[in-house]
Amino acid sequence: MHVRLRGPVVGDIQRNIAQRWTEVARRHVAADWPSELPIGAASFASGGVPAQVVRTIPPHTYAFAPHGITTIKQLYINALAQARRYVYFENQYLWPEVFRGLDTLSWGGKSPDVQELLDAMGGALARGVQLAFTLPDHPNCGRRFTDGGIEWLRQRAAEAGDSASVSVFTLGNCEPDENLHGGIFYRPVYTHAKVAIVDDSFWTVGSANLNSRGMATDAEINVGVLDPVSARDLRLTLWREHSHASTALHSFLDDPLEGLRALRELAAANRERVRHREAIQGHLLPYLTVDDGHHFELPVHPEHGWLDNLPGGAGPLPAHHAGRYI
Repeated sequence: MHVRLRGPVVGDIQRNIAQRWTEVARRHVAADWPSELPIGAASFASGGVPAQVVRTIPPHTYAFAPHGITTIKQLYINALAQARRYVYFENQYLWPEVFRGLDTLSWGGKSPDVQELLDAMGGALARGVQLAFTLPDHPNCGRRFTDGGIEWLRQRAAEAGDSASVSVFTLGNCEPDENLHGGIFYRPVYTHAKVAIVDDSFWTVGSANLNSRGMATDAEINVGVLDPVSARDLRLTLWREHSHASTALHSFLDDPLEGLRALRELAAANRERVRHREAIQGHLLPYLTVDDGHHFELPVHPEHGWLDNLPGGAGPLPAHHAGRYI
């Protein structure tokens, strides 16, 4: 996801770059911020909408923010606190733990910053808000951590009395493969965007993952936009792209809650198409945790997911055997 910004908000982007450039340049006795690039607000653009630049700046890194900056986390928490119907996320991760370079849950401990975010999500679920996520089936690292975040939210949804209020999707593709004797080759589509849309009213796009690094210890930048027109357009664009929505499905997508129901049904149907070696419709599939794999009798690797883990052959998939694919 990319966003083109115009108007005064551009000055905040430039200020972020200049602050970091100048401080690092001083450390390395390098050129200061170019004098021909004055830092200031651009003129207002006609037809503009409210937008805010927010950042994660790690502590003990820059003199201009010795204690760090966590306004991306606060943006998410504020948006979740005001959500009334739904929040849709696309992200690379969903980690309650601090990742230390190994897929070992006991290594890094819990992240208090992400726990604040998860608590805000739990609060939204308790108010009847539906949460939906699109995550990569095979992230480059930390899938066990993401599974833990999903299970934590599912538990909160069950406590709120609506287990269906958390929907978790992933994306995949398929093509015929002659080496599978007329079968289908499936592969995951990597989700790297960092997007959230709230109630067709607010959206944010940026660089921050939903993990301890994105919320606290990496340098990240997002923009938040309060605008019902672009929020709805963004949601419909993403959902139609993921589902390759037919005209019939379009009518369900117009209402976000009906749209989420239709997407869950499509994802479940595509799961069964994969089981029977059939072509999937669109790209939408359910994200399956290892426990989900046992439940649906599908092979789910704790780090590689399930689309990268399907055994060869053209017939229906065999029943899952505990530990076989680990």
